[in-house]
Amino acid sequence: MIPTIGAMIGGYIIFRCIEALCRADNQFSSEAGRKTVVVFAFLGILATGIMILTLLGSGASGLK
Repeated sequence: MIPTIGAMIGGYIIFRCIEALCRADNQFSSEAGRKTVVVFAFLGILATGIMILTLLGSGASGLK
């Protein structure tokens, strides 16, 4: 059950990163700030995706 909860939290993190990517340009103080958010959002999605796959491979039997 714990790996399943972890996968659900990972999905939430990915959706929050996608939300950060969809923000309007005027919500950032500068272009460098926007680029920083984009880089970290992509890194967050990548890292979270890898962790979700690891969790699914380690015994989340309900999600295989």
